[in-house]
Amino acid sequence: MRYSLVVILVFAMLTGGRSTTADAQLADSYSLQTGTLNIILANPNGVVVASDSRRSSSRPLDCHGIQRTFCDDSQKVFRTGKASAVVIAGFANGGARGVTGTPLNVEMASLLRRMFGVGGRQDGRGDIQLVADDLLFKFRQILPGVAAVLGPSAPLDFYATIAGFHNRTPSITQLYFAPAPRQVGQGTTLVYFQVQSESVKAEHFTYRLVGCSDCKKTALEILNGESSSTEDAVVSYNASRATSTLDNLSTADMEALARAILRESYPHTNMIGGAPQVMTFPVAGTPHIAMPRLPTKETFVPSFYMRTACLYSRAVPGGQPLPGSEVSILFEAQNWGDAPMSQYFLASTFDGVSVVLDNNYFVDDTFRSVRFRYMGSKWRNRKFEQSPFVILRPRFDGGCTLELPEGVKLPRGSGLEECRRVPLSSSARREIEIGGSVEPKTTGRVTKGPDDTLALRTDPRSGASAGISFLPVTPCQ
Repeated sequence: MRYSLVVILVFAMLTGGRSTTADAQLADSYSLQTGTLNIILANPNGVVVASDSRRSSSRPLDCHGIQRTFCDDSQKVFRTGKASAVVIAGFANGGARGVTGTPLNVEMASLLRRMFGVGGRQDGRGDIQLVADDLLFKFRQILPGVAAVLGPSAPLDFYATIAGFHNRTPSITQLYFAPAPRQVGQGTTLVYFQVQSESVKAEHFTYRLVGCSDCKKTALEILNGESSSTEDAVVSYNASRATSTLDNLSTADMEALARAILRESYPHTNMIGGAPQVMTFPVAGTPHIAMPRLPTKETFVPSFYMRTACLYSRAVPGGQPLPGSEVSILFEAQNWGDAPMSQYFLASTFDGVSVVLDNNYFVDDTFRSVRFRYMGSKWRNRKFEQSPFVILRPRFDGGCTLELPEGVKLPRGSGLEECRRVPLSSSARREIEIGGSVEPKTTGRVTKGPDDTLALRTDPRSGASAGISFLPVTPCQ
């Protein structure tokens, strides 16, 4: 197994008792993406997967330097194999202003690009059932982390629909991830996700639509034969529907129908729009991939260790799990050995210990009489375009102290402005320190494919098996 941890913000930590002012500040800092129309059409001749390209929000979002309520740059369809694709809908990302290159800003699209590259898996792993199994595992890991920046009142439903071939039969598998908050510890809510899965073989014409009610309205009218559209593809569909010959539609016919549905839907709601994204996989013939040029940016999220709901104190310097906590980690091959592993502390308590800030991330943690240390590390910021460290929604009990070397300044908006600042201690005797550097050891060579995917390969010169290893760790250490 390849062990380079890329995204491990695994649980959504949502604290109760937040003030009205804090709620307003939090709402202003995050943006919930809504809308979308996913269309999946299938019959014995093959499958068609299509979607719009719009992401929209109830409040203005940053669309490449312009503040507006929508942006037509969202990739929703991804090729997963020679003859398979996945299309996603629902909450997709939440961005904390000023916090870039961290798990807090990972979009589902970024994960899918890393998993499948541009052309999908060109071997048996592209079978839709194998793809569905892989996505179910990884999405259950990452979705709570994305939800963490949105809050419990946001609609956190998520759909992933995989279409293609299973045992050479056109098939559709849909995964629905429903939020399931659960109380952990004292007054802490961790949001997990329950999964409902549905699979169908396209022995006859079938379809799946995913999107908001307004987004699906026109599509349902067309597919139910209730539309008066004069689009050629719709007229042809109605004729086939009337003669019960929908099973005979070619994939070209179904692709034309999907495009017509998108065109007819756009004028009726501003929740969907932009260039169509369409992938067509015939039983016999060459797949047809028609994706627009989207202004996306390749982002490498650095490697992380996850620490969730742990207590660190002089009595338990290695940390111990708080009541009700669980451990869940997502491993994904990426940037092996490029840098020390960052550590991500979520919903943890630090009591009377020293905490290293450099390269680490802290979300919804409690700090009791803590001494922070910041050396001003910025090399990871340059390498990964990430903040030197991030602290979101900290709770302080008993004050805090911040040690800084001479000439080092605290990053703007760090959340530690109220801590008492002192020179960095030169004492040989250090207090118990949490968050120190952890470095992975890599054997093998990292290679980059033409579609920007990374692979870890055995180095023939050494004969050592490719892999990555870390010191043994416990859930909190």
